[in-house]
Amino acid sequence: MRALLVVAAVWLAGCTVKVDEALLMPAPPTMGKDGMPSMAALPAMLADVPPEGTVLENGAVLKVWQLRVGKAGKARLGTMRIVQIDRTDAAATILLSGGLGWFAGQAPVARVSALAAASGADLLIFERPDEDGAAVWPSVKTLERDGPRLVAALRAAGLVEGPLIAHGFSLGAARAVALAGGERPEEQVDAVIIETAAPAMGRLGEEMLPGLLKPFVKLRLEDELKPADWRRNLKRASVPVLLLGAEGDRIATTALVQDFARVLVRARVPVSMVTVAGGHATASESAQGSAAVSDFVAMVRR
Repeated sequence: MRALLVVAAVWLAGCTVKVDEALLMPAPPTMGKDGMPSMAALPAMLADVPPEGTVLENGAVLKVWQLRVGKAGKARLGTMRIVQIDRTDAAATILLSGGLGWFAGQAPVARVSALAAASGADLLIFERPDEDGAAVWPSVKTLERDGPRLVAALRAAGLVEGPLIAHGFSLGAARAVALAGGERPEEQVDAVIIETAAPAMGRLGEEMLPGLLKPFVKLRLEDELKPADWRRNLKRASVPVLLLGAEGDRIATTALVQDFARVLVRARVPVSMVTVAGGHATASESAQGSAAVSDFVAMVRR
């Protein structure tokens, strides 16, 4: 395997790889027999949300909403599907954005229901139906433009209890931060949680390259991703930020998350960082990570 990587490195010497959102964050795929993404079973996967009214282990009730944010079209959200984990005693609301291939199916709902219990918050997962009725993630470019309208629509629909916190893990952090750019009070989130992510999307793309290839391959960030500079958006929003790093993360390494924290401190963004056990995009699942989120929610409520 190492020899193959060396050969690939020589072959790719001086190579420039185009990085766009379709490469980093494609629509949620299933994996085919050849190990490559296959879209064949996508509609079934996206329909795999627990039935509305399901009572989860922590006593929260699962609800599904169709929320009209605006007209559908180029860089417009249109009607959104909102999956809600609703607690009767919620102290806050977390608007959750997953990473690569993540969507509101059975397994993700079970996974994040524990986060709802630990944080004492309602959880909202948002997806946009496509032309065939399946649900897809809206692009970062779309959220840069219409994210504040989504926040305002959630508030107007009565789906926000207490402070609204945008939480994104891995590449989903770009979507969470894009939601933090509202100008009017009803469009604004109150805090942001960034879990196992880098200061900008291109950095995560670099870390996904095999180590032996990094000296030989240059990544060119496409225009659609250049507005997704998370540092700039967070500075503009000026809300509290929690950075969660994981000791075992080989993509968004603790060094990369620490770099992110230093950048935000220099930008005078109120930021705290907690490093816990775990791997990429699983920090909040650990006892330490859940406690860090719970403490952060309590701080934002004050």
